[in-house]
Amino acid sequence: MKYAWLLISCVILLIIIVMAGIMLTRPVRTETIAMHVKVDDYVGINLDTDKVYFGTVSPGNEGTRDVNLVSSCRSVVTFTPTGEMSPWVKAVPSSTIIEKDEEQKVYFVVAIPQNTPFGNYTGEIRIDFYRPILNIFI
Repeated sequence: MKYAWLLISCVILLIIIVMAGIMLTRPVRTETIAMHVKVDDYVGINLDTDKVYFGTVSPGNEGTRDVNLVSSCRSVVTFTPTGEMSPWVKAVPSSTIIEKDEEQKVYFVVAIPQNTPFGNYTGEIRIDFYRPILNIFI
């Protein structure tokens, strides 16, 4: 009889762990922001805000843009570049914890490889918001 309770307790604990893992690995919200860079032999600035514009960057150089992030609830947030320019882009930080109604600045840096042909390149930044199950986990 006491082993039956132990077995039932272990099964319940296993179910809780599996459900917690499922809830932590699926974002509760995903946003995407388009990004653009022009590669040429001069430097240019684009301050428009409808995309993450890096302006004009020469091969072998970097450009940086920042985005202010606000969440309506406590969240773990990750940033994933996608698209043709994604190998050149990194987010600093690549993930963060943001409190409810807190504003955080995230920097996106594009590093243009030396041998990149002149032209326009695009991509997106996927922003995934995860809600922690218990605050003790983060």
